[in-house]
Amino acid sequence: MHRSPAVRTLVALAASLLTLPACGGAEGPITVATDVAVTSAPVPPATDPVPTTVLPTDPSTTSTTTATSTTVATTTAPSTTTSADPAGSAVRVLAALVVAAEQPIGYDRGLFVHWIDSDGDGCDARAEVLIAESLGMVQRDYPCHVVAGDWFSTYDGATWTDAAELDIDHVVALAEAWRSGAWQWSAAARQAYANDLTDERTLIAVTDSVNQSKSDDDPSQWLPPRGADTCRYVGDWLAIKWRWGLTIDPAEHDALARLLDGPCNGLTIAPVGPPPVSTAAVVTEIPSGGGSGSGSAGGGSSGGSSGSEDVYYANCAAVRAAGMDPLYVGDPGYRSGLDRDGDGVACE
Repeated sequence: MHRSPAVRTLVALAASLLTLPACGGAEGPITVATDVAVTSAPVPPATDPVPTTVLPTDPSTTSTTTATSTTVATTTAPSTTTSADPAGSAVRVLAALVVAAEQPIGYDRGLFVHWIDSDGDGCDARAEVLIAESLGMVQRDYPCHVVAGDWFSTYDGATWTDAAELDIDHVVALAEAWRSGAWQWSAAARQAYANDLTDERTLIAVTDSVNQSKSDDDPSQWLPPRGADTCRYVGDWLAIKWRWGLTIDPAEHDALARLLDGPCNGLTIAPVGPPPVSTAAVVTEIPSGGGSGSGSAGGGSSGGSSGSEDVYYANCAAVRAAGMDPLYVGDPGYRSGLDRDGDGVACE
């Protein structure tokens, strides 16, 4: 197409205007605007959430994850206990006990001679417990038969003034002790256990009917009817088992663990000293029952049941009327029907 000189001049002028640089705040060429957009785009800051760059290497300084928190708790928990002796923490005592199946056969109460007068003061172990636990002065007949006092039965909360209403409970029953390892003990160790006055947790004066309901059960089968006494009972049970080196069976362990994780959480136990005699195993075969006899310095004779059938008492009233109470295993007139709690002492 043929263009006139004027048209050519206008086209040249327009082209020159398009190539002029920006000035006075006017927008510049497209290429300049594009460069500004690119160079002004923000670079991602240092808070880029890359796990390897924000998690510290020391897990004890962070709680960002559940695993980290658990690690901290696990590593600091031992610092709350300063003694190697498990006493102090009921949980630690439980963990220190050996879990094993019980020895179910061979038990005979006569293998645990009681009640004896270990210190020669004229009072047998039963009398000693009654005297120690009475809240007031006791009344006793010669030489040391306790007949009256002021007692609180912690198992059920009952109070008593008549000693005949009380049994002396082996907190860990003799049969339970036998099944848990005492079957391996010497006769001296069994006698020491049955009459243990060196730790007040072993023997306790309680309402006779409540003691009969307890029998030789462990905490998986029986707990004190007074709920407020449960945790004290659990603590004493653990202390006795630990002190005498007795085992616990799986059901017993689980019941104790549930209690320590529940109502008895945080339970502590007073120091547990060694038993008064060695409990090292001296037998590997189960001894036959009844051979050791039983009795007490308080009036019972030893040597089994010899003579016990020569005299018959219809009931404890008849025994008391004859002035023969209490009757011990081996005494003339003793029979199991008069021994309501099966502790070897009738009409006490």
